[in-house]
Amino acid sequence: MPKGSWLDVGLFIQNFLIAAEDLGFATCAQASFADYPDVVRAVLSLEKVDIVCGIALGYKDLNHPLNSYRTERDPLENFTQWYE
Repeated sequence: MPKGSWLDVGLFIQNFLIAAEDLGFATCAQASFADYPDVVRAVLSLEKVDIVCGIALGYKDLNHPLNSYRTERDPLENFTQWYE
């Protein structure tokens, strides 16, 4: 991919995610697709394309048990510093 085009790709992905959310879809950008470009190309029957990321697109199911899972997080004070 030519130098500088990563910015274009990032902007496209950002706007795609925002537009999809505006239309009522839930999205999740998945950069891990770029770690396995040969597998992605084979599964999707693609040739000569750069794999930058995948995007999951669907509808939210807020009642699904997985959506109530929460991980422990450090308190904000542990990793921020406020200046006045």
